[in-house]
Amino acid sequence: SDVRSIGSAALSLCYVACGRASMYYETALHIYDCAAGIVIVREAGGMVTLLSDDEAWLDIAASSVAAHRKMLETIDG
Repeated sequence: SDVRSIGSAALSLCYVACGRASMYYETALHIYDCAAGIVIVREAGGMVTLLSDDEAWLDIAASSVAAHRKMLETIDG
């Protein structure tokens, strides 16, 4: 496995949607950074969870349905 950052939240989410990436997790995003990617992942059958207490900044986790629960458990520690 490997961790990569390509610099674009929307593109990273598209990689999850098409299967190029298994999952995506990022902190401190604005909604305009990831809104289109969220729609694309969900339309492709994936899952997206927004993890944030702050309305200005979002933490986002995206993956396949099969991997999503385990991913969230790992993030929560």
